[in-house]
Amino acid sequence: MPQAAGRFYNSVDKQLGLISDNPQMYPLHHDEKLRAAGLRFVTIGKYIMFYSVDDCASEVIIVRVVYGGRDFSSVF
Repeated sequence: MPQAAGRFYNSVDKQLGLISDNPQMYPLHHDEKLRAAGLRFVTIGKYIMFYSVDDCASEVIIVRVVYGGRDFSSVF
């Protein structure tokens, strides 16, 4: 199990690097509520990382990482 955690950590770290270089590279979520909140998403294995971009502060805000099979309406 520690190897799986390490691989997941490395995958998340890689995506964070990509997002920090190009925050707009991933799309806004297709759900109306999440799109209205400006949430973008990237799939990492079986998980989805939601984030938003604050252009004024030049920041990427990681909102949540959830299992992809989960009902998002109960999370947000």
